Amino acid sequence: MQGINRLFLDVILGAFGLFLVLLVIAIIWINDPTDLENETKLPGSLSIELFWPDKLPVDIDMWVRAPDADPVGYSRKSGMIFNLLRDDLGTIGDIAPANMEHVFSRGITPGDYVVNAHFYRDNRADTGPILLTLIITLKHDGKDPIKVHTKTITIDRQNIEMTLVRFTIKKDGSFDYKSINQVPIKIRSKTKDST
Repeated sequence: MQGINRLFLDVILGAFGLFLVLLVIAIIWINDPTDLENETKLPGSLSIELFWPDKLPVDIDMWVRAPDADPVGYSRKSGMIFNLLRDDLGTIGDIAPANMEHVFSRGITPGDYVVNAHFYRDNRADTGPILLTLIITLKHDGKDPIKVHTKTITIDRQNIEMTLVRFTIKKDGSFDYKSINQVPIKIRSKTKDST
C-alpha cells in the first residue's frame, strides 16, 4: 500500500512540476522582452520635442508646420501630417513636474518644415527669459531613430512667436543638415509679433 501511495505522489509531483515548467515558458512567450523594446520606439517618423525648466508656471506652445499642411499646435492638435501629443500648460492642471510638448508625424513628406514656440502665459512672480531645448528625431528607411537636431534657445517675453528652426526633408526622406536656419516666419497667427 505504501508503494502505491509513493507512486501516486511521484506522478502528482511530476505532473505539477511539468505544469510549472510549461507555465513559465508560456509567461516568457507571452511577455516577450523584445516586444517591450518595440513599445518604446518612436511613435512616428519624425518626432519634435520642446522642453523648458521643470515646475515652472509658464505655458510655452510649440507650433509645427509640414510642407503643404496646416500648422499643428494647441488649438489645432492634429493635422494631415503632425499630431500634438499634449498641450503642456506649465504647472496649471499638471501633476507631473516636467514641462514639455511633443509633436510627431505619421510619415515623412519631403519639403520645408517650420518649428515655432509661442510664449503664451507667464505666471511667475519674477518674469524673465526662459531656456528652451528642442530635439528633433527622425526614423528613416526602417532604421533606428536618430537625433538629427538639438538646440537650446532663450525666449524673452510673453506673447511672442519665435521661429526655433526651419529645415528640409529631402525627397529620399533624409534630413538636409545644410537647410537648417532660423529665418522668422509666423505660422500660429498673422497678428502676433514674431522675432
